[in-house]
Amino acid sequence: MELDNDAVIDKRHKLTSSDEILADLHKIVQGNKGQISRMFNEFDSSKDATVGKKELHRALLKLGYDPPMSAVADLFRIIDRDGEGGIAYQELFVALKANAAKPKQPAHAAQTDGVLHNDGCG
Repeated sequence: MELDNDAVIDKRHKLTSSDEILADLHKIVQGNKGQISRMFNEFDSSKDATVGKKELHRALLKLGYDPPMSAVADLFRIIDRDGEGGIAYQELFVALKANAAKPKQPAHAAQTDGVLHNDGCG
């Protein structure tokens, strides 16, 4: 992926949580399957069809992020849905698509007994 201007890189440098980074990665690819494929191919520096933790960390640094290793490990765990220790293309695709579709829950919404109540009463 091409790096953007210095202001965008500086903004990315400040994103440190896995959720913030995943949301920003979605903005980069905008849900476009071709962009996700291109991103995956750039992340997979070993060309073994999976992205390991070190590859993910290097790719994030190349894109201008500077996350702590705990955030990289958390992001890796979120994307590696099957837990096999490597991110496959389909897992990255699903993670970026799911992030796009994730509805924003109001801050006052409460979850009780599997039922969502927006009145704050639980």
